[in-house]
Amino acid sequence: SPGKYRMLFSIEDKLGEPMAPVIKYFTVKNGEPEMNRFLNSIPRTTVTNIIENIIGRIEN
Repeated sequence: SPGKYRMLFSIEDKLGEPMAPVIKYFTVKNGEPEMNRFLNSIPRTTVTNIIENIIGRIEN
């Protein structure tokens, strides 16, 4: 649904050591098609652990 969201990624270095998490903020204005475009824009990498795919709506 439309709203402001954030995505939190747990990142590891090449040796498997944890690094600082990466947080990506984004706004969805028109629902699912826009969300799909955003998710497809994330570079193709090997993701070992996504803490939570979408944490939820961020209150203003």
